[in-house]
Amino acid sequence: MNLKKKFIALFVLVICVLPLVGFSCAAFSEKEIAVGKFYSDETKLLSISHRGDTANYPENSLKAVESAFSKGADFVSVSLDKTSDGVFYLSERESLGNICNAPYEKLSEISSDEIGSYRLFDVYGNETEFALTSLEELLDNTDSEDGIILDILSEDKDAVYDILSENNALYRVIIRTDDSCSRLAEWLEAKPEKVYSICVYGGNIIFSTASAYNNASAEEMPAVQYSSKNYFNVAYGDFFANRYLLSGKVRAVAATYSPDLCGQRADGGDGWNELINKGYSVIETNNIEAFTAYRDETVRLEKELAALTLKADEADKSVYSQVSLDNLEKAMAECEKLLSSSVFSLGEAQQAYSRLLFALEDMKISTGEVDTRGALNVTAGKLTATVLVGAALLCGQIYVYKMRKAKKEKQD
Repeated sequence: MNLKKKFIALFVLVICVLPLVGFSCAAFSEKEIAVGKFYSDETKLLSISHRGDTANYPENSLKAVESAFSKGADFVSVSLDKTSDGVFYLSERESLGNICNAPYEKLSEISSDEIGSYRLFDVYGNETEFALTSLEELLDNTDSEDGIILDILSEDKDAVYDILSENNALYRVIIRTDDSCSRLAEWLEAKPEKVYSICVYGGNIIFSTASAYNNASAEEMPAVQYSSKNYFNVAYGDFFANRYLLSGKVRAVAATYSPDLCGQRADGGDGWNELINKGYSVIETNNIEAFTAYRDETVRLEKELAALTLKADEADKSVYSQVSLDNLEKAMAECEKLLSSSVFSLGEAQQAYSRLLFALEDMKISTGEVDTRGALNVTAGKLTATVLVGAALLCGQIYVYKMRKAKKEKQD
């Protein structure tokens, strides 16, 4: 009888738990496609294409977004503004007259009925065939594999949230606002459905910098972004990097498309190396093709480094000198530490690979004698030669001094 009761209880428990497990797996599966990249260790470096492929298409245009994804972008950031009748379009605020042939400076001066007649400018200011893209059009032409980041004003959060909810797009779109991290955290916590948002902090106070990170972690935000024109901002310092960013709990975003947002660092290899070394694993760039090539080379070199480390590990250590083995051990330790880290730059990988390769090529077979390479090896002959050279230099200095003194006395 007791066995029967236990069986029934187990059966009921399984029936109750299975739907929950199925729901959890489905939700996780959706996240893994786009937003889930932020939470995965498989993709070590993530890229955000700022306003799309602006080198070839008008910024914030649908074509620029599509082209950026085709060139390897994990995410594309676009800015939103709204018309006089409240329809959201991809557009920079306060600069409508600079991006299209509309005779206005603000999108809010135009209704959605008339906006279709205007055409966007390319990077050179020439009129193109492309029209402004609405938020709904963007959602219709992208899917769960395309990560979209929406830059919006705080006052528009609720309206954008409602549109995303109505279009079943909350799970695949990230919101970035001008809110403080604490206010954003409160807003996220109050929402009935999960919405993803990146926290942005631009100050230089260590406690506030840490608080922004902690708020992002507590609300399970995909990332926190630190922005500053100051090269020595605490967010770029070793203390903060080691204490927070390198822990890997929350990804950190560096916007290199503007020097005023990344401490005057370059939107290229040198700037990316420095920021990635400090724990920034998400780079927002205007050079998506270059960054994709940078990341591909990092992945290739990681594989080469793993193979070279294996080769070094399998080498017969018994036949080599102790100095050779010490040098190899140091190089291997550096490589293993790098390969075990969650993120590393191309520069770090190149340096570690070169050191290990040099250590392998410099291995010397042991002769049974003491290997003094790299050590101070003093012999009687070396000591005598050193004394003679020193004496010659001293005599030369004395001779020159006397000649100058005699010349001066003669002139006087």
